[in-house]
Amino acid sequence: TAVGQTLTRLVDTTDANGLYSIGYDLTAGQTYTTTLFAQRLPGFGNDSAAVSLTAGTNVNLDLTLLADSTSPPTQPGTSTGQPASIVLVGTDVLSISIRGTGSNESSLLTFEVRDSLGNAVLGGSGPIVRFSIVGGPNGGEYVFPDSAKVDGTNGRVSTRVNSGTKPGVIQIQASTRNDSVLSAPARLTIASGLPYGPNASISRQKANVPGILFDNERVDISILLGDRYQNPVPPGTAVYFTTTGGIIQATAFTDQDGKASVSLITANPRPAGGIAIISARTIGDTAARKADSLIQLQIPVVFSG
Repeated sequence: TAVGQTLTRLVDTTDANGLYSIGYDLTAGQTYTTTLFAQRLPGFGNDSAAVSLTAGTNVNLDLTLLADSTSPPTQPGTSTGQPASIVLVGTDVLSISIRGTGSNESSLLTFEVRDSLGNAVLGGSGPIVRFSIVGGPNGGEYVFPDSAKVDGTNGRVSTRVNSGTKPGVIQIQASTRNDSVLSAPARLTIASGLPYGPNASISRQKANVPGILFDNERVDISILLGDRYQNPVPPGTAVYFTTTGGIIQATAFTDQDGKASVSLITANPRPAGGIAIISARTIGDTAARKADSLIQLQIPVVFSG
């Protein structure tokens, strides 16, 4: 006769053979149908299996708990197996700038080497992991170091990716055991070069302002800067502004769109002929164009009366 019954046992240690075992007190002659659940948190999935139990009969089950990226390292002093997988567990930035911009040109990648049970590979004789670029814009980008020994206390190893002179997507792969164990490629973006003269523009909010008669009338002046690949320049690129009439805020810094803005304020001196010329200046990519050692853009604003 099938009997439905909830049978609860908590087991958290293995026996001398590395196996988990659970015992139940059952009534002879009856069959019990139940479900076994296996769970380990954090860092692992769970598994379950339906099972029929009768008194005096042993049942063997295989339950699989798969490790995820948050799997905790094995406790110090316990044994671990051979490397079976490499998982990316940390990236400080996902986008870096082209070399020579003065912005962030590198990113630190951290990988964890795990055995077949999903445990971090620990111990003093940790494996050597090799890092390689498996795809990129071919602008001189590189990784350093290109190989390193796994930290025996946490099973982790790191390298730093450095940009080159071309934008694009770069892929880095970690490997060990003669490339028989490989990580999934880690992807970063290289973007944001220095300002390029032909890709710079200036604009004004108004073309005409009653600046002869009134003080403190304001006109927004904006500059947009792109690099030679039509991407916005790095955030924080400085632009200097001057005017032949009124007062203008001296400096602005580009945002993530390559835009920098200031306000032209009507005041003395009033411009000769009633037209103020606003100039914006910045330093450009001299490797692409020698003329870009100084990029200067101008735009007029009429002071009417």
